[in-house]
Amino acid sequence: MNYQNSRCPVCGQPLLETEDVVVCPECATPQHRACWMQNGCCANASLHGTDFVWRPDADAQPAQDPRDAAGDAVICPNCGSENPKDALHCGNCGALFGETGPRVCPYCGRENDDDALHCKYCGAPLTLAAGMPFYRGDPNAGGMPYDENERIGEHSAAELAAFVQQSAPRYLQKFRRFADGKTLSFNGAALFFTPFWFFYRKLYKAGIVFLLLIAVIPLLTVSLQQQIVEAVTPYYEALNGDTQPSDEEAMRMLTEIGEKTARPMSIILGIHAVIHLIGALTADRIYYKKILSDLSLLREQGVEEMTGRFLIARRGGVSILNFLLSLLSMELVSQMLYSLADAIASRL
Repeated sequence: MNYQNSRCPVCGQPLLETEDVVVCPECATPQHRACWMQNGCCANASLHGTDFVWRPDADAQPAQDPRDAAGDAVICPNCGSENPKDALHCGNCGALFGETGPRVCPYCGRENDDDALHCKYCGAPLTLAAGMPFYRGDPNAGGMPYDENERIGEHSAAELAAFVQQSAPRYLQKFRRFADGKTLSFNGAALFFTPFWFFYRKLYKAGIVFLLLIAVIPLLTVSLQQQIVEAVTPYYEALNGDTQPSDEEAMRMLTEIGEKTARPMSIILGIHAVIHLIGALTADRIYYKKILSDLSLLREQGVEEMTGRFLIARRGGVSILNFLLSLLSMELVSQMLYSLADAIASRL
């Protein structure tokens, strides 16, 4: 869509290709950035929540092929901003230069008219200028198609998928079982990455609980750790002594270490394994209940559809930063507890 020759609804002046123009994410109304900043909102904010969608002036000139533009700049046919002559996408709105044919919605994947600004099925903006973090992905990704209108419990598959985002079809299969009354499910990622998977999926309360459970193991196994230390100390003292042990003596000492440490090591590793297994068996159920709680809260608050989609995408999805921060937190907490465990062991 070309906004050139249309007028700014705030000041009434034409929107020129050399001016800074912003596009409202709700209704696609173009206006000068300065006018937007002056009002603090879209000029047509009073019409938001209705079926209003901005359309260009009747006398506006049709969009020209950006590759035919003279000079070194490429004019975006969607927002009218200038781009380098070798650009493939608009740096302002993300439009693909030379794009023709139906416009595919980045949210629901359905086709719309080539001049559409909002999806006629789900209402999502079809221009990246909106900056809305809608769930972007193929509904049938991973070879597991699903019906976005399917009801899973009290919510649609589209709502649940918008919250989950990455690997949504796989989790929808688990959620169907929960909606049918099942209570347990196995999550392989949570098994190997407890508690970090919970932070990755923004399940902070459960993540903190599992982090503390794993980090506190050194305090619960002080006597077992002391047995291991006592078993390996003679061997390392012998290696660092003036006289090195013979090969036969070294093998004998290693065998004794294995016999003395087998039981305490098995107990410590078993405790870790139990906590990881509990995480794997409860992760999906905790995730499902968190999603239902957040979606129900938005519904009770009467949030309008577009804002609701934004909040769902923001509260859901994944966070690499949370994953990394949880790794760092585990390291710091573990070091603190190991120091405390050593202090306790030294007094025993």
